[in-house]
Amino acid sequence: MDERHTPLDPDEAERRFAAMLDEAGLPRFASTFHDAAAHELQCVWDHGLIIDLDLTRDDWDEIDDFERAAILGVPHECDDHEPIHVVVPGSPDDPGPTSRSPAW
Repeated sequence: MDERHTPLDPDEAERRFAAMLDEAGLPRFASTFHDAAAHELQCVWDHGLIIDLDLTRDDWDEIDDFERAAILGVPHECDDHEPIHVVVPGSPDDPGPTSRSPAW
């Protein structure tokens, strides 16, 4: 059985998350949006990042390196994997270049 907790008050959640950001030395979000139906608080930064806080959980994890980089608006440097390359097959109806050779 999925046991959900009473959702946190959105204002309290906002203060709590802002305190986490302050403690980590990170800039605060520019705005928030409370989705009452989903019990979420969306924290939005000026550069477009949105972090959704689940108001039914009171055991939020610490801010990790990936989140830190996203909040700062910088690429996350990661040593544990290579870049991901994606190839999308073309279509005869595609109005793009006629060459079948890869673009890279």
